[in-house]
Amino acid sequence: MQQQMQTAPGFVLAEEALQGSTTHNWIFFPISYSSTFVKAGIGTPTSDDANLKGNWDVVSGSTSYRGMSQYGTYSEYDTTSMSATLKYPDSFSYANVFVLGPEGSVSTGGAAGQVETEKVLPITADVVKLDSEVTSTDKSGKDLVLLGGPCINTLVSSLADDGKFPYACADWPGRDFGRVEIVEDAFVSGKMALVIAGTRAQDTDLAARVVQLGFPGASDDVKDGTSTEITGTVSSPAYE
Repeated sequence: MQQQMQTAPGFVLAEEALQGSTTHNWIFFPISYSSTFVKAGIGTPTSDDANLKGNWDVVSGSTSYRGMSQYGTYSEYDTTSMSATLKYPDSFSYANVFVLGPEGSVSTGGAAGQVETEKVLPITADVVKLDSEVTSTDKSGKDLVLLGGPCINTLVSSLADDGKFPYACADWPGRDFGRVEIVEDAFVSGKMALVIAGTRAQDTDLAARVVQLGFPGASDDVKDGTSTEITGTVSSPAYE
């Protein structure tokens, strides 16, 4: 990229690094001059992203080319107008690909020249519900993951009313943070609830992502505890 920038000015997008990585992919849009159209414009974009570089698709019926990086960055440029479009998502795009075989089996990559096949057990029950859809049978028969604080989730509000969650809606602290808490014997003896809540939607999202990533950077005490408050960012969370 440095060599390209020495020979032509342009615009560079440095994509965010993956979680736990310091490597940033880049896309470079060079500015070039067309003696045919007597104007300056965007030339052919280049990238160190193998998913984008060399994989431009021709837009049917036009002189435009388009492609998408592994981060979900969409790029399109027109060779005639010498213009370009760049769309960068707020969150990365992820995809998991499974090849379904007979009788509910699934094939994944194994060692060289091998395919590993595992039996897939179908999920026939509703595993995601609104708080208003959770029944007394659900409460007595299942461990629950409750998403959202007491102001929006009536089940969390009920735990607060029973003194099993520290904050009711009316006394939620006036600061921005996410909270993750395990409530033993939540609605019945022997069944627990994992509460993932936050002051704002983005705080709840932060807490959920940190749970999903296994509390990156947290101490053993934090991981062994039954509750923690989270601030910061997904890539650099802070625990209290």
